[in-house]
This record gives sequence, structure tokens and C-alpha cells, in this order.
Amino acid sequence: MKTTRKVKKQNVLIAVIIITLPLIIYICFNLSSIKTVSDGNIENFKAIDNRWEQKGKIKDISNNIVIIIGDSRMEFLSDRGNSIEIPTNFSFIALGDTKISWFNNQAVHILKKSIDNNNDINYHVILNMGVNDLNDSNDPLIHSENYFRIYKKLAQNYKDVNFYVLSVNPLDMSIINTKIYNQKRTNSKIEIFNDNMIKNINNSNLNNMHYCDSYHTVEFVTRDGLHYNKKTDQNIVNYLTNSCLNY
Repeated sequence: MKTTRKVKKQNVLIAVIIITLPLIIYICFNLSSIKTVSDGNIENFKAIDNRWEQKGKIKDISNNIVIIIGDSRMEFLSDRGNSIEIPTNFSFIALGDTKISWFNNQAVHILKKSIDNNNDINYHVILNMGVNDLNDSNDPLIHSENYFRIYKKLAQNYKDVNFYVLSVNPLDMSIINTKIYNQKRTNSKIEIFNDNMIKNINNSNLNNMHYCDSYHTVEFVTRDGLHYNKKTDQNIVNYLTNSCLNY
């Protein structure tokens, strides 16, 4: 009788071990992957969790302000509000259907008011203009050169500010020509614009000007051939945070 009870107890113990073993393994695995936040703003963890995985910690963003200047692509991205994760130190100067005249006469003026006389803050300015300028018959090299002259002057005048030229990103030609009237933009023109910008930045020897190539890095999905969907906008933010900005 005692032997029977002993066997039953052993069987129960074996059953408990079999049932709970997967849970024990799961807990041990996840405990081994827990990291400790040593600095930075914990509220921004979700917004920059990809950087966490790549660099091991969240950097201090309290004294690093990111200003993004762009056209409708960045305007629509910024308008997504809480539907995508955008770090709290990001701000936007962006307006739809704008070209170099708006950038030079208005956006640059707003930017200067923001960064003048703020010596305690590290500014990072992302420049993403040009796609609307390419909607004409002019040589894309002309547009690229015109933008670079303004970018270079900004970098020379504000040597303590880091400027990042974000690539003009691709179109979906199979969609845009059916959605937008009198469409003259092409990915070939965009690539010429970007390649010339890269060349000029490399030749400028400006330590505070950088090029960020999302064109060949991010997977782009567009709803009208020109503007991107929510997932793509999140991918662009993640790219800027993880692979472009350096602070």
C-alpha cells in the first residue's frame, strides 16, 4: 500500500515538472534579456526602442533637440500624432507643396529664430526638401546645387549645430502617374539629386554636415505614389533615431 502511494506521489511530481518546465524556461530566458536604464528619459523608451537594442542604452535627449524641415511628406508624418511613436525631442517645420523658395525665405527664418542664442542646447537639424522641385523639366542637378548652397551656408554659420541631409525618398511610379496630374517627377531624377548632394557634402569637409541615406535603407509603401503609409512613416522615424542622428 505504501509503495502504491509512493508511486502515485512520484507520478504527480513528474506531471507537475512536465507542466511547469516550459514556464520555468520562459521566465529564465526573459530574465536574462532584461536591461537596466542607466540614463536618458524612460518615457521615450517605446519611441526609440530600436536604438536601445543597437546601442545598449537610451541616450540623454534632454539637451538634444531635433528639428526636421520638410514638405508634405514630413508634414503628414508629424500630423500622425499618437498613431506612430515619435521621440519627444523631435519638432517639425514642414508644409505641403513647398519648394526651395519657401525653404529659403520662411523655413530657414523660423529655424534661425529657434537656434539663435540657445547655447545650452545641442541642436540637430534634419533637412528633407527637394521632391516638389523635381516636378519640372529642369535638370535635377540644378535643384541639388541650389539646395546645397543654402545647406552649406547654414552649416558654416552655425558650426555648433549638426545638420543632416536626409535623402529625397522614392516614388511609386506605377501609382503616382495615375493619381497626380501633370506629374514630372521620376526616381531617376531623385537619384541624380541625391548622388550630387552626397558628392557635395563629401567634398565640403564640413564636420557638422552629414548625409542620411534612407532611400536605400527603408522599405517604402505609398498610398498615392508620393506620400507614405503609417508603417513607412514609423520606419523613417526609426531610421532617423537609430541610424542617422548622432548625439
